[in-house]
Amino acid sequence: MLHFPDNPELEKASKSARETFISNFDFVQGSFEVKIADMGLAKEIADGDDFLETTCGTPLYMAPQVLKGQKYSYKADIWSIGAIYFELLAGFPPFTGMNHKDLEKNLHNGTYKIPKEINISMGCLSFLNNCLQFDESRRFNEDNLVNHPYVRNDMESSSQLIRVTDDDMTQSYAKPNPFNHLMKKKNQEVREAYPHLNSDNAFILNVKDSHKFNKLQENTVK
Repeated sequence: MLHFPDNPELEKASKSARETFISNFDFVQGSFEVKIADMGLAKEIADGDDFLETTCGTPLYMAPQVLKGQKYSYKADIWSIGAIYFELLAGFPPFTGMNHKDLEKNLHNGTYKIPKEINISMGCLSFLNNCLQFDESRRFNEDNLVNHPYVRNDMESSSQLIRVTDDDMTQSYAKPNPFNHLMKKKNQEVREAYPHLNSDNAFILNVKDSHKFNKLQENTVK
């Protein structure tokens, strides 16, 4: 949750007034606090190796194992951290769908897209890539997470922007609202998430296959 201590009037403001405030707020220069709450859905894992089976949470941020009703560990939260951080950067979640079935299908496909206009650093992309691993055994654990150079604010990791070609840099495109395709008729299947993003204007990665990420990293650190 976001808290704006310098704007106490928001507590009594209408929903539309709060939405207007958020849409016009400068998150770079403005003052705000991030507060974490479990909303009554938190589950305690007594042993780090224990597995849970309860399905609870918001589907767009659920790890694949949770979404499919399989057993999962605390690493489900690592996936959710990656998914939420991805949305903070890109303005939309890495996976979506018209319904649970479409979301599960897109997640099973594994492809997600990051707009090149974000100018994301290699360190940031490495952090996201390691959080968004379909296979739990390949996903970050808590030690990996807090000790990653990007989280520890390693300057080299944070300043190393991903290389793009001149053609990529001059590539212009109209960026439609990424949720426009969700306004289609309910009986229409979402075949691909965010179709306006392609290899010309986005980095296309996959949570099941690290080949594209490794290639991108190789080209960047040369």
